[in-house]
Amino acid sequence: MNTKGAYRYPGSRPFEDTDIDRKLFFGRDREKEELLQKVLARRLVVLFAKSGLGKTSLINAGLNQLLRKNGCVPLKVRFNDVNMSPVQTVFAGIKKMAEQHHVDYEHGEENTLWQYFKTAAFWSPEDTLLTPVLILDQFEEFFAFHEPESRKTFVAQLADLVNGAIPAALRQSVEKGEAFPYTESPPNVKVLISIREDYLGQLEELSREISDILKNRFRLQALSREQAREAITKPSQVKDDKIQTPIFSYDSSTVKRMLVFLSVWMEKNKVVYKDEVESFQLQLLCQHIEEKVRRKTQEGDEIIIKEDDLSGMPGMQKVLQNFYDDRIKRLRGVRKKINVRKLCEKGLISLSDRRLSLEEEEIGRRFKVSPSLLAEMVDGRLLRAEKRVGSVYYELSHDTLVAPIRESQRKRRIGTSKIVGLVLIPVLIVIAIFYQSQMNKPQSKNESSRPSEAGDIKSTSKYKKATAIYSKITKYDQKNVEVYRELGDIF
Repeated sequence: MNTKGAYRYPGSRPFEDTDIDRKLFFGRDREKEELLQKVLARRLVVLFAKSGLGKTSLINAGLNQLLRKNGCVPLKVRFNDVNMSPVQTVFAGIKKMAEQHHVDYEHGEENTLWQYFKTAAFWSPEDTLLTPVLILDQFEEFFAFHEPESRKTFVAQLADLVNGAIPAALRQSVEKGEAFPYTESPPNVKVLISIREDYLGQLEELSREISDILKNRFRLQALSREQAREAITKPSQVKDDKIQTPIFSYDSSTVKRMLVFLSVWMEKNKVVYKDEVESFQLQLLCQHIEEKVRRKTQEGDEIIIKEDDLSGMPGMQKVLQNFYDDRIKRLRGVRKKINVRKLCEKGLISLSDRRLSLEEEEIGRRFKVSPSLLAEMVDGRLLRAEKRVGSVYYELSHDTLVAPIRESQRKRRIGTSKIVGLVLIPVLIVIAIFYQSQMNKPQSKNESSRPSEAGDIKSTSKYKKATAIYSKITKYDQKNVEVYRELGDIF
């Protein structure tokens, strides 16, 4: 837990479904309302956007509370647990969400999704029956972490739920003369799928069962500059006891400079200025400013952020590029830094550069990273923790961190190569001096006749003995280049 209190800007983590985060969530009023109306009007909606634009934050801090005010209960589920089937994940996720938000509910029958939502009931504090909204967040994990067979089973059940069709097994039992224990009306449930834009084509896998899955889409765009201005300036003025960063403000020229910096996009290796700002970059930059404010002065003094506090465009660029390295540098102890780097670079990113999640005990066993150190990384917004099946799983806090982590690896490799070169050059010079000195020593015909003997010994992998013979030969046969080559080969 962060002992310094809540941040005004969450940085790399998404906004959560809490009172404080809803107070701090600015710039998405139009999107919140539009998405709400789509969900209320349709049985299935697909929310998609590029990574880093804030889909999860929009759901958590924007949509969920509006759904509650409109007689619904949001039930968010993620498919990042490889130890459970997708169907089991839904049931476990619903239970977790209901308990977390103190929802009074009757658990449904877990034979199929259709039967579950047909028999489950969710109640408001006023005993009003609520409409469940099943939110399948970060749905790209469904394709990344689950096998085709388990995906096929889930898709078939989701199709029955969305299409309002009675499952085939139940229909067959009725055809055999068995009594149908339910009414034939479809379950009263809505489904929202949230997925990264580059995975949108994967939904084709569901289209055979759910023909109009892409009919009701909602694309979340980047923040406009005006929306970004709100997201920058308004959280700094929020008053709440849970926030221990003092209230501060931005000089108008500072905000203008930040918006120019955040509006830069690269297209075909050209710098382009657009009316678009990525939420993730904005939050990282603003949290960097907030951390400066926490160290800057005592509470009660007026704090105004000026351009000098950002160190110009290069300073802002460095904040975004060095977030990962900065979090590692804050750790005390070389071994801790090495272990956390290994965890992030080898354990939490796949070979195809996708985020992975690992269980706490496995992290301790494979990477020697303790729970307290993991908690420190969660507080630093580098990792995200989630309780599942009696344990805690960890992953990088955002997809956008994969690229800077890989870049950090690349720079360290280049640095290591330079160090090796600096060490190797003096060694080669010493060898050259040694070779030159040997050229001036007298030769002995008896010793110079032994290269073939040394070669035979070398071929049997007795390198130490072969080296001794070759070394003696160099004392008397300074011009025998082959001898030095053989020594180099052995070394």
